[in-house]
Parts: sequence; C-alpha cells; structure tokens
Amino acid sequence: MYYDPKMCGKRIQVLRKKKGLTQLQLSFKINVSESHLRAIEIGIRGASIDLLIECSEFFQVSLDYLVLGKTDPDKAEMMMQLDILSNHIDQLRKLI
Repeated sequence: MYYDPKMCGKRIQVLRKKKGLTQLQLSFKINVSESHLRAIEIGIRGASIDLLIECSEFFQVSLDYLVLGKTDPDKAEMMMQLDILSNHIDQLRKLI
C-alpha cells in the first residue's frame, strides 16, 4: 500500500459532499485556500500531514482511511448497524 494523492483527494471530496459542503465552505473550516483544496481533491497536490489530521478530525474518520482507504472494521460494522436502525426508524415513521 502506498499514499495515492489522487485517491486521498477523492476521499476528501466524497466526505465533503456527504456533509453538503462546497469547496469554499470546507476550505474555510480547515483553514486552506479554495484553490489549494481543489488541487488536493483532484490529486494535483498532496495534502500535508497537518491538513490530513485536520480533515480526519473534522470528518471524524481515521488517518488510515484518508491516506490508504482502509476502514476500521469496528467502525464499519457500527455504521452498517446504524444504517439498519435508521431504515427501521424510517419504516416505523411511515406507519404512523
């Protein structure tokens, strides 16, 4: 495994979009310019370790996930269970 700046940038982009943020909004929150964030997201530029830590904290994901694409098995299982619970809650709401 190795650090692939393009894939890392793609993961940051996906996380940003899941939060419903624009590049400008995220760049403000993690204290980088919009053009710097854009370059990271498309893989032209690699993110510094400080910026990766900032993104990890902001998105509540591991550095392993951001850098290598690895997911924490326990967290992945927990997220799957949360999705199942969310679906059950949605079904119950439809019955009311």
